[in-house]
This record gives sequence, C-alpha cells and structure tokens, in this order.
Amino acid sequence: MRKEALSNSQRTFTVRTIRENKRVDGRTSFEFRKISIHFGISFGSCHVSFGHTRVFAQVSWEIVKPRSFRPNEGDLFINVELTPIAAPHYEVGRLGEFGTELNRLVERCLKESKSVDVESLCIIRGEMAFRIRCDVHVLNDDGNLVDACCLAAHSALCHFRRPDFTVAGKDVTIHPIDEGNPVPLCIFHHPLAVTYAFFNNGKQAILDPTYLEQAFCDGQLVVGMNTYKEICTWHLGGRMSISKAKLIRLTDMTYSIVTSLVNLMEKALSKDAEIRASGDVPGLLSIVRPPALKSGSVESDLDMAGLKIQMEGEDKDEEGEVEEIESAAVEEAEDEESESESESSEVEMVTEISAEEKRKLAEVELSGDSEEEETVQLQSEMTSGT
Repeated sequence: MRKEALSNSQRTFTVRTIRENKRVDGRTSFEFRKISIHFGISFGSCHVSFGHTRVFAQVSWEIVKPRSFRPNEGDLFINVELTPIAAPHYEVGRLGEFGTELNRLVERCLKESKSVDVESLCIIRGEMAFRIRCDVHVLNDDGNLVDACCLAAHSALCHFRRPDFTVAGKDVTIHPIDEGNPVPLCIFHHPLAVTYAFFNNGKQAILDPTYLEQAFCDGQLVVGMNTYKEICTWHLGGRMSISKAKLIRLTDMTYSIVTSLVNLMEKALSKDAEIRASGDVPGLLSIVRPPALKSGSVESDLDMAGLKIQMEGEDKDEEGEVEEIESAAVEEAEDEESESESESSEVEMVTEISAEEKRKLAEVELSGDSEEEETVQLQSEMTSGT
C-alpha cells in the first residue's frame, strides 16, 4: 500500500508553529512526550510507548554452534519488524528503505557498541553457545521509532534471564527456568539513542519528533550514547546546512537526556523485581488497567528543560490511596447512619410535640365553648329580669 499523502496545509501549519517555537501537541522544542515502560510476565518482554508511538520487544534464546573465527563467543541478533499494524503503508516481510535504516541504527547502537558480553554466552568452546535473539515489533508509528526501539530492546535485554547450565565432561545439562535460577545477561553499559529533527535549514532543532514533524523536517540527527558519555552511534541525514558548533552542543545535551532515560529504565526494572518478589505479576495487563489499579509499570514525563522525572503509578501510594478511599467511604456511611438516626429521632420528637399541641388546642376550644355558653345564659337571665 502506498504511503499516506500529506497535504500542503499540514506542512505549512507544522513548519510555521515550529518557527514560532511552538509545537502542534503543545510541547516545547526540547521536551519528550510521555514515556512508559511495561514488562510482561515472561522475562525479556517489554512494551515501551513514546506518546502514541508503541513498540514491543521480546528476547528469546537458542543453542547454536559458535562461529569458527570467534569460537568462544555467543551471538546477539536484533530484528526490527514493521507490519501494517504500525501503519497501513508497511508491508509484511518487507522492511523497505526506512525499515532497513531503522534496523541498522538499532543494531549499531546496541550490538556494535558491545553492550552485551557475548563471551559469557559460550557453553563449550567451538561447540555450543547461546544465541540471544531480540525481536522488536512496532505496534504504532507516530514518529521517533529509533529512540523507542532502542529503549524497548535494551530494556528487554536487561530484563531477560537465560537458563543456567551444567557441564560434566562433554555432557551439558540445561536447567529449565522454573527449576533452576535463571541467569541475567552481562550488560557492560546502557547505550540509548536520541533523535533530533531540524527545520528552517538547520537553524531550529526539536527533540522527539512526531510522525508529521519527521515527514516535514529538513534533516535528522541520531546520537547513540551511554552514561559514560561515550558515543555509540552517530547518524546525520537530510539536506541542510548546519554548523559544527550546533552539532557539538546537541551531542553534549544528549548525555543528560540519556542519563534520564537510563534512570527511568532502572526504576522500571527495580519496580518489576519488587512485584515479582511479592508473587503477583500482572504483566502487560497493567497497560489496560485503570490508573488507580495499575501496577508493574512506570510512567513519566521527561522535561529536558529541567531534566526532572515525575514518576507515576507507584503501588504503595496507590494502595494507600485505596485504603484512604475505603476508610473515607466507611466514615461517610457511619455519618449517614448517624444522620438518619438523628433525623428519625427529630421526627419522633416533632410528632410528640404536634400531639401535645393538638391536645392543648382541643382544651382551648372546649374552654372557649363553655365561656360562650355562660354568656348566653347571662343574656337570657337579663332579658327575663327586664
């Protein structure tokens, strides 16, 4: 299917708002959309969303024979899938030019930076080794797929656990995950990608571009960096003229952004470990649950102006809020019962008072009738005397 044609009015409006230092979704130039990280029930499954951009990563393993020129190393394979689920113009089984570039950038950022220790994946030199496969599925494309895919893939690799094994001579025993203690991958560093889009012939740059912003930009800069301030990948594309000083300034700013993203990922991993220790693992059901019942996920708003992360969805706070709501509901019920009792007593008192008033009025009426009878008798006696 052909790619959706965008109108000139969309281009004019998007470019004009960016030239006025505004954005269509209300963000500033260097502000991320809301980022959320969710882990599944099985180890190595991760769902990441950048606003409406959604990516799912799943890590699996298999035992293969090592390559002849690297007999003491395992293998790490990363695959990015673009299907019509993400956008109608993508085709099944065919990445195209954009998909090939996306897959290559994710591989360069995660695999070629040697973030995973592949030597620890070797079982028997030259004979058996683990092959770790990370499949990244794009569920919805609303821009900035490179950052979302890198964060989802690396989070899934950090969350993955491989089975333990025992070697006795040439006999190898692979222990199932439910029987033995699974072993995490050895991660050397945390490389993540940050994408900038340029407008006005490279004079203006924005962070975390949406689908429309990427379609109308003059060029893009992708910087892959870790928390040690080491550049893992660097890609500049487009037709524009940009100064060397600006590129250096954006690269320096990437370090603070990557540090914030890594802190967000580590908090999500620690949160998932706490939930698994408690025994109640909701998995990806936490994505569709209401906010008051959400668990096992971390959501945040990343504001690169202040570099502050506001965490949401803490289980303890939510439990406290639920308990407060329940106690408040009990107190309200008790107050309503007391109010109903007081109202019923007041009604009884009113009925008693009304009965007494009726009795008094009856006495007054009786007394009034006797006085009238006396006056009538006096008048009759006076007339008879005359």
